[in-house]
Amino acid sequence: MRKALLVVTLLGACDRGEPAIVPVDPFAGIELATVPEPLAEVPAAKVVITSKSAIAIDGKTVVPITNGKPAPSELEGGEHGRKLLHLQPALTASHDEVLVLAVDRATPYRLLVDEMFTAKSKPVAIRRFAIVAAVKGTHARTALMLNLPEMRPAAAGALVPAGAGAAATAPLRLIVTETADELRVWSLDGGEGTLEEPALRVAHSDPDAANKVRSALAAIVKRRFDGHLPKDEREIVFMAADAEPAATFIPVMAAMHAVVPDIVLSSGFE
Repeated sequence: MRKALLVVTLLGACDRGEPAIVPVDPFAGIELATVPEPLAEVPAAKVVITSKSAIAIDGKTVVPITNGKPAPSELEGGEHGRKLLHLQPALTASHDEVLVLAVDRATPYRLLVDEMFTAKSKPVAIRRFAIVAAVKGTHARTALMLNLPEMRPAAAGALVPAGAGAAATAPLRLIVTETADELRVWSLDGGEGTLEEPALRVAHSDPDAANKVRSALAAIVKRRFDGHLPKDEREIVFMAADAEPAATFIPVMAAMHAVVPDIVLSSGFE
């Protein structure tokens, strides 16, 4: 009887025209990059929304964005700085171990790297990120989970493992680079191609470009490591031009992550 009474009461509320409670979509107002298949569930954690006009948290603008860039005054050290001064305090109160990043498909690579570098810097020190994407065809939300190594900014704007110099990057063998025209797969030791003569070169215009990157990496892992990556080879470097949009680099990063678990991000590549 109690269950029946509850149903009648709820229906009565609807009949009286009282507004129904509609969940707020935290990703409203942005168009997400798409990936071909589901990745991971989007964690229940703090969400940073990057639209074409702002970086926002809880519906409040934290950093205004114009033409894909924050004002120089928003960056520590000015135009060439990496840390977003007003984003870091907004994240300090968060006790989540993962930060959800939902970026519009037009978001430049440089801006996403700056957000992640800011979140990884002390006192926030977040190292695990969930980049939200939409599954192609269904538009269901999914997350690319990145468990990034400890990093520091290099002189050229790259993010490299802490304590590592240019000559100490041997474990970072596999590299994927992305320019406005093409994707390249190569390796630091040259055994799987070089930047000039990569193991794979595929044009952005190829609709199967990301999948070809995934297949090339899988073939390399199978050939060199019999399909089982050793501990010191579980990182892969992704280098992209600053202006590359999320619509192109997020599917590529998802393809990389499917083969090699940890992605090290590098910027300043043209």
